Amino acid sequence: MTFTKDNVIVIFDYSESCKNVYKTFKVYINDKKSNVVGLRKYLTNKERLPDICTKNTYFFHSLSSANQRRNREKNIKSEVCRYFESENFVVTE
Repeated sequence: MTFTKDNVIVIFDYSESCKNVYKTFKVYINDKKSNVVGLRKYLTNKERLPDICTKNTYFFHSLSSANQRRNREKNIKSEVCRYFESENFVVTE
């Protein structure tokens, strides 16, 4: 998913395989790579940024069944999407 607002672009993706968890979280401000600290300057609710955006998923474990993995993916993506929509970002898939 890609979220855009003014000169800020946020790219987010989360998925799980049987053995690994993959997260993509990239921030671009004025076409230059940035990070969460730079992003917070453009947010109205700076403290409520979803945890998954700042957590290191290296230590996450995949859930046991495919159904559980897909449900967690869906929930995490929905949470991030709702947050950025509440911050007036435009969401594209």
